[in-house]
Amino acid sequence: MRLLKTAVAFTLGVVLERSLVATPSTAELLVLLLGAVLVVLAAVFARKHVAVTILILFASLGLVRGFAQDSTTTDIPWASIPRNEERVSLTGVLLSDPAPSKDRTRLRLEIEPVDDVADGYFVDVYTERLHDRSGETRRSEDFRYGDRYRLSGRFNLVTGREDIVGVVSTSSVDLVGAGEGSGLRSTVADIRADISHKLVDSLGSKTGGLSAALLVGDRTKLLPEKITDFRTSGFSHVLAISGLDIAMIGGIILAFSAWAFGRRKQLYLLAPFVGVWGYALLAGLTPSVTRAAIMFSV
Repeated sequence: MRLLKTAVAFTLGVVLERSLVATPSTAELLVLLLGAVLVVLAAVFARKHVAVTILILFASLGLVRGFAQDSTTTDIPWASIPRNEERVSLTGVLLSDPAPSKDRTRLRLEIEPVDDVADGYFVDVYTERLHDRSGETRRSEDFRYGDRYRLSGRFNLVTGREDIVGVVSTSSVDLVGAGEGSGLRSTVADIRADISHKLVDSLGSKTGGLSAALLVGDRTKLLPEKITDFRTSGFSHVLAISGLDIAMIGGIILAFSAWAFGRRKQLYLLAPFVGVWGYALLAGLTPSVTRAAIMFSV
């Protein structure tokens, strides 16, 4: 029942955001969250109305989450979009994890505008390999978050979607820069790529690619026929890190933490909490991983 109440409070916060006309700034949202946390701490200290203040905190989180979602949507600069079937040469930054697509890799790139006035736009690029022109000494299949790519190909316009405006298929892309976007996500992407490559080098392409997908959620190292086999058999969901993986990681850390610190104080719960969220961050914070980490924390 308590979990239901907090979920309802969070949802009401999102609904409240939809009814507001003015959009608050980031500083105002931070002040709102800080105020909600201080109210909860004051209620806990005074031992009065603790449950109500916690619900207010979750409603504030829902409000902030709604504004954060709206801030990610931008107007499409149609004047800067290439024409359908036009040969283009584009440069863009990969601000999401690469995804396998049959015998290619899908990169969702934020394309740089021609001038500084127009906004950028997103394009899905399907490619087989990369050429490293940045001095990073990358492998031909090593695509990472925060990379800047230059590509050439035929632009296929996509209408009716808000996430992308077009698709480009090309045999290869040029890596011309790295480390853009969030510094934390770039660091995590580097760690994940290093783990994946070590697994593939030590176990081989078949077993190593499967191990990388199951351990850190990197499915770009899977062989195309392996992905087809999982989809045909209806077991592709096994490749997604979710509740089973989180429960195993959290359970192992919880057992060692309880053995090391004892159960008389609840400090032993901090280690599995940090471990689970660290693993979730390494796995890319996909919806299934985030959902499982939240439930394990609860």
